[in-house]
Amino acid sequence: MTTAIKSIHTQTNNWQTTIHWGDIVAFDLPSRRHDIGQQALYDHPWLVVDVNDFVGMRYMTLAPGKIVGQLPHRSHEILVARSEALKSAGLKRPMIFNCRGLVIVSVMHEGFISNSNGTPIIGKLIGEERHHLNSVRARLQAFTDMKAKCHSDRKHKRQSANHTDVSVGSGPAVLAPLSFDRSLGR
Repeated sequence: MTTAIKSIHTQTNNWQTTIHWGDIVAFDLPSRRHDIGQQALYDHPWLVVDVNDFVGMRYMTLAPGKIVGQLPHRSHEILVARSEALKSAGLKRPMIFNCRGLVIVSVMHEGFISNSNGTPIIGKLIGEERHHLNSVRARLQAFTDMKAKCHSDRKHKRQSANHTDVSVGSGPAVLAPLSFDRSLGR
């Protein structure tokens, strides 16, 4: 009995280390709550698109969920409407997660809303929804890689344009003073 309690307790206290892409979390983004004038918690479910460690801290990329008003018409939206998908995701109504409205937050952010298990994780994507999210993640990563390459190319071109080749020979160029005043010190 004690082992089972310890296992559950450890699992709920360490959700930050076990969170994965495809999980659904309860999260309150205070700036959005303020922008729409609500005083109550704005605890729509958020989809974990990615989890990354950076300088010893874990961060999550989250996509906001909204209740379905119309079917998604963009490839970067994840629709969760099938009954088994809703159940696995911990959702009561069909939702759309928009992967263009991404937010990056630390797993230690105070906006996570813990459930009765002591974790903000309310469910996870399964089946075709998870597969669709993975293809969206691949497109987002490809886009990020292209932007980084373009940025690197532009930086390299700027550095090349600003660099004047003073020396024709090999080795580093050393700039010399334009003239020496030989009358100094006499």
